[in-house]
Amino acid sequence: MIKYVIKRILLLIPVFLGVTFVIFAIVRLNPADPVVAILGINITDEQYAAKAVELGLDQPFFVQYLLYIKNIVFNFDLGVSYSTGRQVSTMIAERFGTTLQLGLMGIALALVLWRGGLLTRQGLMLVGNL
Repeated sequence: MIKYVIKRILLLIPVFLGVTFVIFAIVRLNPADPVVAILGINITDEQYAAKAVELGLDQPFFVQYLLYIKNIVFNFDLGVSYSTGRQVSTMIAERFGTTLQLGLMGIALALVLWRGGLLTRQGLMLVGNL
């Protein structure tokens, strides 16, 4: 049993890396420029360059990704939101309670419908005839 749990935990590593890489690539391939989104369009070249360096956008793509993973793994830091300027981990933590409640209510509703007969063959035929 312990061997199975260890195997499953180790399988999370490539899944984590794959998911974070895809999300990071999607965000970086977005045509919107994060520096312009943060500072606006009326900025000088010096301001643009300074903000790009501050955000790490002067680094190659894979260096940015590895720094992102390092911050997640060692500092539990998901970064700063470009739109609000707040820590992403703080924003997630603020909404976690509501998300948990919503998920648990969805599971409870699914169990009630399943046990109550709506998801049985007769229940589905009844719903299909409505």
